[in-house]
Amino acid sequence: SASDPSHPLFNGLPQSFEIEDETYLMEVFEDSVTPLARSSFDYSDRSTYSLALAMTGERRSNRGWSRPPGSNVVVWTRQAGNSPLVYIQPGHDAKTFGNRHYRQLVLNSLDWVISQGDMW
Repeated sequence: SASDPSHPLFNGLPQSFEIEDETYLMEVFEDSVTPLARSSFDYSDRSTYSLALAMTGERRSNRGWSRPPGSNVVVWTRQAGNSPLVYIQPGHDAKTFGNRHYRQLVLNSLDWVISQGDMW
């Protein structure tokens, strides 16, 4: 759900919507980005699987693998030099691309990045 529903990235979108997609258990340096949306998914090693084990044939396994919890921030922005950046974690497959809310989020993100050019 949107942390800041008034942000232009969420124009025309509901406060919260569902997307079925692959998740990543990763660290997000929240102090260096502007978090805009969070997932309700449990970003822990109880809900995700080891990529290293999957690559060796043990798909959907956590045998001997543990990780600290990851961030549930799935949409964030930041400035990199003169470039505005938008990060959207979902976007793995056709199911996500077919989601009208996801497509609107991507379109809004492109519009927002382009509009920031006026600030350069």
